[in-house]
Amino acid sequence: MSLIDRDLFEIWRWGLAVACSIYAIVVTLRWLVGWLTYLGEPIRERALVRRYILLHLLRLRGNRFRSELLKIVAYGGAIVVVYWLHEFI
Repeated sequence: MSLIDRDLFEIWRWGLAVACSIYAIVVTLRWLVGWLTYLGEPIRERALVRRYILLHLLRLRGNRFRSELLKIVAYGGAIVVVYWLHEFI
């Protein structure tokens, strides 16, 4: 199946999905670099914020985080299965 055989809406949908994905990745990376730059400065207040963040990361409950992550993976898997079944029906 070539690009010419596809529906125009399907081409638009895939192009929009690619553009939005690239945009989301760029925005997320800029946000992360901004925070890392902000927290990397050797100012006393930033050092306190770094310690505060580290303390909360250490207090993060592993079992609760793991269970939430497994739920996300299960829901994602369910969506993939529903999409896969939709292709055959």
